Amino acid sequence: MTTTTAVRSLVIALIFTAASPALADEANTKPISTAGGGAIISLGLGPSAGGIMGVASAQTRRGSRLFGLRIAESSEFNLFGPSPALADTEFGVLYGHYSARRAGFVTASAGLSVVRSVRRGRFLDSGCNNPGCLFSVTRHERLVSQTVGIPFEARAVLANRYAGLGVGVFGNLNGNGSFVGIALTMDTGLLR
Repeated sequence: MTTTTAVRSLVIALIFTAASPALADEANTKPISTAGGGAIISLGLGPSAGGIMGVASAQTRRGSRLFGLRIAESSEFNLFGPSPALADTEFGVLYGHYSARRAGFVTASAGLSVVRSVRRGRFLDSGCNNPGCLFSVTRHERLVSQTVGIPFEARAVLANRYAGLGVGVFGNLNGNGSFVGIALTMDTGLLR
């Protein structure tokens, strides 16, 4: 992802975060108390720039503070394309804000992560040596690198006390392969 695309992605995430209070019910003028604590386990899947992304996180909240661990992967989607597929896997720690709403909750978090990136190196072979081959996958050298990144997310979840469905913007800014995507999430735990 280019630097310009990464900056645009961050701006979109910040706009989503700023607009998240608008997701609350307009008639609800009295804030809902978030004085207690809870735990949130979340799994998500959705499209990312250039592929598909999966997200898994475990978070704990105390009042409006949110602390969590997250694993996310953004991978190139190609059935018969070159091998290996481009992929970025993140292992992150995030800190953010939790806000209960009448029909669920919204969160916004950022933090630090280690990102493992897989890229294609030099061409090795076409993967098909006979002339009648229909599906030939070009194989390349597998290049793996690691770097430090800045993970971020903004989510809105419709939830009762123990389960919810949500949508979120997830991403990571790093030197090897920044990514951003939108995922539908399933959440469980002591949510509200």
